Amino acid sequence: MQNAIQTHLWAEELRLWTAGIEDFAKRLAPHCLMAFPGLGILRGAEIAASLENVPRWRTVQMTRQNLSEHHGAAVLAYRALAQRPGGEAYMAWCTSCWVPK
Repeated sequence: MQNAIQTHLWAEELRLWTAGIEDFAKRLAPHCLMAFPGLGILRGAEIAASLENVPRWRTVQMTRQNLSEHHGAAVLAYRALAQRPGGEAYMAWCTSCWVPK
C-alpha cells in the first residue's frame, strides 16, 4: 500500500474520534460493526445514534499503529489514548476495517 494512502487512512480514522457526529455518520458503512464498553456490539445507524449526546474526543493519540492491506481492504490496529473536554483519559485497543466504496 502506498504511503499517501496510509496517511489518508490514519487521518480518516482520527476524524472518526474527533469530528462531529454528522461527519462521523457519513463515514460509516451501513453494515459496520463496533463494540463499545457498556453498550456491546452495535451496527450501522445504531452506532451514530449511540453517540448523539456524547461529547466528541478533544485529543486522541494513536500509538502502536499497524496496517494490513489485502485486495484493496485495509485493517488498522492501534492503541488509542483519548480525552474528552473536562474528562479523564481513556485507553482502548482498536481495530478498524476500511474497504473501497
